[in-house]
Amino acid sequence: MKRTWLLFALFVLLALSIGCVDTTTPPPMTPLLTKIPVATTPSPTLSTGNCTNISVGGNLYDRGGGMIYDADRDITWLQDADYAQTSGYDTDGKMNWDDAMAWADSLDYGGFDDWRLPAVVDTGSPGCDSALSGTDCGLNVDTSTGEMAHLWYDELGNLAFADASGQSQTGGGLSNTGPFTNIQSWTYWSGTEHALYPNIAWAFRFDNGYQGPVTNNINFYACPVRDCDVCAPPTTTTPTTTTPPTTAPPTTPPPLTPL
Repeated sequence: MKRTWLLFALFVLLALSIGCVDTTTPPPMTPLLTKIPVATTPSPTLSTGNCTNISVGGNLYDRGGGMIYDADRDITWLQDADYAQTSGYDTDGKMNWDDAMAWADSLDYGGFDDWRLPAVVDTGSPGCDSALSGTDCGLNVDTSTGEMAHLWYDELGNLAFADASGQSQTGGGLSNTGPFTNIQSWTYWSGTEHALYPNIAWAFRFDNGYQGPVTNNINFYACPVRDCDVCAPPTTTTPTTTTPPTTAPPTTPPPLTPL
């Protein structure tokens, strides 16, 4: 009989303990460690302007639309070196200095109206410092003194009719016209007057590389130029820095219900 009561008591205690177990699912625990957000900055992007960028030798670039950019001098040339004739402005393209100046000043081409005749810089004593090399006047001139001289010698790589010693040289003269069309093997006007005489202006001979002052009533060719590039300059665009959203700080998990 005593054994029966003990078994009954154990059965009751077991049943009561089972009934006290919390069988509900505990809430998820919030991680104690969270990822620290890191700001990210995309790499800058570089645009190339709004026109073509085709290298055509030296520092010359074909910008399309009949315009050639000289990156060395930061000027743009008309590709057609006899555009006065091609456009119908003049029957043969040859004009005296005043007419050539007026034509270049009135020219509206490629959306630009600031065309001019190429410049010459008169160095040394005023007027022609004639020499076979290294001055502002003569053959093999200092190419920094003239935009046409720079184009003819430096960019197109032509050789003067004679070398610095006065000897004729093989290949001298206009042998390379590069990307230009209708370059005439004759004289072209600059936009620079003689420092002392208003009836004289500087010119450049494309047939032999001579630069010097000439009486301005003679009819010569003209090839306009304008300052700077015709393309919009390249721009660098830096995207806005973005920061990922932050996560809530870790919280202490609720205590577990004891078994």
